[in-house]
Amino acid sequence: MSATVRLHTSEHGNINTVGLAGIHEADDLTPAHPMWRAAVEPGVWPLVDTVTRAWGLVTYDSCQGHQYTGVDLAATGLRIGLLPRDRQEYARIAAALCRAATFASALLPAGIEVNVGRSELTCEITGTTTPVLDLSLDPGSGQGWDGYFARIDEAATVLAAVLDAERPKAESACTCPLPVSPQASVGVLR
Repeated sequence: MSATVRLHTSEHGNINTVGLAGIHEADDLTPAHPMWRAAVEPGVWPLVDTVTRAWGLVTYDSCQGHQYTGVDLAATGLRIGLLPRDRQEYARIAAALCRAATFASALLPAGIEVNVGRSELTCEITGTTTPVLDLSLDPGSGQGWDGYFARIDEAATVLAAVLDAERPKAESACTCPLPVSPQASVGVLR
């Protein structure tokens, strides 16, 4: 982590090192850092707060979703990326996310679905890969971005409440298959 934390917000709400839309680079902070809360986009904060505070997990990415009206960028949905510390934690998180997603699906506003995915985070320095888990709220089948963004805050609140009631447990296993994300995430592991 650099000595100076660079937090800039774009006109579309992206918080990153340069304050531009579509940029994913951000300084790595922990929940103990005094600028932690300011570094997380407000729309995804309830989810990030729950998985870091209540679940004790490490996030490697988060985004509140951005419609990018008026610019030549594709809209993005709300998501968080989780970096398990070991294989056992990975299994506990995957099972808990599966249970939470299954329960939340019936409570989410129409046109929004929750998805759990797995991918690999590749270190740009060493080239090593680490399995990660991704949680997202996505537009449902036939749902446009306008409808999605009209209901995303409600959906995030519902999902945060479900996550807050759930915990990764050592004795539980996931019985549902987790889809493999179509693209591997890339970033710097520090």
